[in-house]
Amino acid sequence: MARSRQFAHTQLYYSKAAFDIISMLREEGVERLQNSGRTKSPSLGACIRKITFGTHPKCLAAAFGIAVPKGLLELDVDEQRRRRDHVCESYLDTYIPSFIPVLSSQPTILPRLETLVLANTGPIQRDMAEAIVSSTLQHLTLKRVQVDRGTRLAPDICKWRLKSLYLDLDLILSESNRARIDKPASPLIGELLSLAAPTLERLAWIDIPNPGIPVVLADAQHKQHIFGQLKELMFRDPWKQDHGWLELLIQPQRCSLIRFVDISIDNYAIADFLGRCGHLPKLEIFVCNGSPWHYLDLSFFDLSFFRANTHIQKLKVEYMEPSYLGELLPLLSKEFLNLTSLSLSWPMKSNHIPQRDLDHIAAIQSLKQLELKGGLPPGSTWLIDHNAILDCVQKLPNLQRLAFSRDSYSGEDPGLERPSEGHWVEMVVIAAGYARKVPLLEWIFVGQLLISIHRQPRCLGIEYLPPNELSYFTYLNRVFGEDSEFFYREW
Repeated sequence: MARSRQFAHTQLYYSKAAFDIISMLREEGVERLQNSGRTKSPSLGACIRKITFGTHPKCLAAAFGIAVPKGLLELDVDEQRRRRDHVCESYLDTYIPSFIPVLSSQPTILPRLETLVLANTGPIQRDMAEAIVSSTLQHLTLKRVQVDRGTRLAPDICKWRLKSLYLDLDLILSESNRARIDKPASPLIGELLSLAAPTLERLAWIDIPNPGIPVVLADAQHKQHIFGQLKELMFRDPWKQDHGWLELLIQPQRCSLIRFVDISIDNYAIADFLGRCGHLPKLEIFVCNGSPWHYLDLSFFDLSFFRANTHIQKLKVEYMEPSYLGELLPLLSKEFLNLTSLSLSWPMKSNHIPQRDLDHIAAIQSLKQLELKGGLPPGSTWLIDHNAILDCVQKLPNLQRLAFSRDSYSGEDPGLERPSEGHWVEMVVIAAGYARKVPLLEWIFVGQLLISIHRQPRCLGIEYLPPNELSYFTYLNRVFGEDSEFFYREW
């Protein structure tokens, strides 16, 4: 039992321990072939349900201290470079190829493997790609993986029944092709999506290889039948210039099953699609991201989508012009009767939230959690007016969670890694003030501190909750978006 738990999630980073584990797994594979699928001793491979495999050669020094030893730093610069190159070549030519036979024989060597995370693994070769699709994985993450333009797959080798797919890929371009963005992208991306489509329930598509390069479906003849099971979608890409993929993924003209959408609205094609999308009956959570370089207004993305989906329960809106929020909030307060979670940001140099906006928020009586952001990112630049906000939130009878992001306070250095004692005391006083006025409040995130509130018959308990395995940033993304490690995680 202890062994099973120890290796349930096996992290194969570039190290001697990783080489040893891979070697043991390959030996187990040989033993199973010789003994009708059995091993004489307790099996390591049978314990593994998730594998994380990495890391990119450029990250080796930072991740594993290869460049840290004093002796290496004292060597000649050319010798340092030669040794680093040797490590990287070993990673690409020895380490990655050693894992491919294990993955290719996954049903035999890793019979219970469900999840594979490839993070910073450098170029993904055809052998690795074929090993992935010939496995029986249910969850696949490709994080910052490089893809060669010419890599192709044979669909007949696919054994996938993928439920979730996380795509964050980068296209490898030769110098002669870097400016030729009119050429087709690597077919591998479209092939991966096509093969995963029939059973896929979650998709995070974070990036595409190059601005303006289309990603074409391999199974173009059966577009209307794919992605029929998709329920959760993260679509973050400022460069997709048509909405064909969104039509296939969300399927607005059908009985769409989509319940969660996190989307970047960085071009007119995506804004136009959402404006025409209409009612999505299952949609519960909508995260709408404008552009941090160009805040969106009503002329770019009107309120048609929101008017058609007033049943949304959790809403997060980022990087919109204040005038946009001024039009959206009255709609939320009057029509969104099921809204329990709201996260809004005001990109205002004047460092305040208009009183009319606070009045509309106070009218959303169904809210259980609220996140407010002010000022300009990055950093803490919002000189928050707690009196005005307290007057607003005390009118919300069901409020349990309250978060302020980018708020700053006079006399406090926002660059400090740890808050000073004076800052901590000030935040406790502020938290206690909110707790007294908001009777159901469970926690408040204020001044970059998460503070829990415990209510006793005759007293009020205040407790600081330090970040554990999650940063506050990731934690808040989960609270006000989809509560899922798949979409919001620490890398």
